[in-house]
Amino acid sequence: MSFLLNLNGIGMLNSVSLFASVLLLLVLSACDDQGDAAMQGEAPVRGLVTTIVNAAEDSTQRRYPGVVEPAAITSLSFEVSGKLTELNLSVGQRVTQGDLLAQLDARDNARTDFQRARAQLPQAQKALEAANEDLSDTTLEAPFDGIINSVDADSFATVSAGAAIASLYSASAYEVSFSVNFDVVSRLVVGTPAEIRLADEPSIVLDGVVSELGERADTVSSFPVVVTLREDHPLIRAGMSVEVGLQFKIQAAQGYLIPLSAAVMEGQIPPDSGPQAVVDLEVYVFDEASSTVTRRPITMAGIRGNKFLVIDGLEPGEHVATAGVSFLREGMKVKLLPPQE
Repeated sequence: MSFLLNLNGIGMLNSVSLFASVLLLLVLSACDDQGDAAMQGEAPVRGLVTTIVNAAEDSTQRRYPGVVEPAAITSLSFEVSGKLTELNLSVGQRVTQGDLLAQLDARDNARTDFQRARAQLPQAQKALEAANEDLSDTTLEAPFDGIINSVDADSFATVSAGAAIASLYSASAYEVSFSVNFDVVSRLVVGTPAEIRLADEPSIVLDGVVSELGERADTVSSFPVVVTLREDHPLIRAGMSVEVGLQFKIQAAQGYLIPLSAAVMEGQIPPDSGPQAVVDLEVYVFDEASSTVTRRPITMAGIRGNKFLVIDGLEPGEHVATAGVSFLREGMKVKLLPPQE
């Protein structure tokens, strides 16, 4: 019995040894295959996402932050002095032309003068007419539809003629003020179209027009520009942040819009380049004949939205790499993927 058990044990050991030997041979064979593949220069082919050069452009766009403000604010006041009655105005209140905004207490003002002048009518006809006019001036009405911008007096206060009671602005007339450098202001004229995008709602874009250009810089090489909105929108409020876009004609040549992601990292775009600034960059272009990428120098002449404008170095129909650019190398084998829109 003991002898049979030993034989069985030996058989099991032989089976284990045989399995280990086979496993070792498979591992060595796999290593040899990988070594052969490496020696032959085979490597995984990277997929290449590109955009096709096809949109010729003759303009570039610059964007500037700004704040929406009323185009005009009208200060309202009485033409006579007197004591105010209760004042029921609040900032932001909407009023309609002809609405009663404020009133003077006629008992202590023009009415007394009116009664006195009437008693002395034969001697003070002119005084009567003046008092009668003063009586009609004891009410303050809205001169147009608008929004109360400020309330500058308190109820029952005594006010003098010409003292501000409130200010009012039109709800349909807004403008945006900002500053630009000399290169930009020298190429603008009153009437230049503009695009106003709401910061809180970027999907809302309104038309505007340059209405004022400063001839004198507020600070060094910073000239004021005013853009008036030509469209209204229910969401617009005074004090809202917006972005103003201005377009400029390209004088050098037509160009092609390429996503900013196409630029090789070494070619950084200067942060304060003007709309006509010429900057040298590099991109990777797909070579269809060899299915590889080639690093190519290009010339940029401004930025439009999230794309830069190329005026030299590319031709229509070429594929420019726009994703994973930092992982590409000159002559790298790639597989062309469907281009980006």
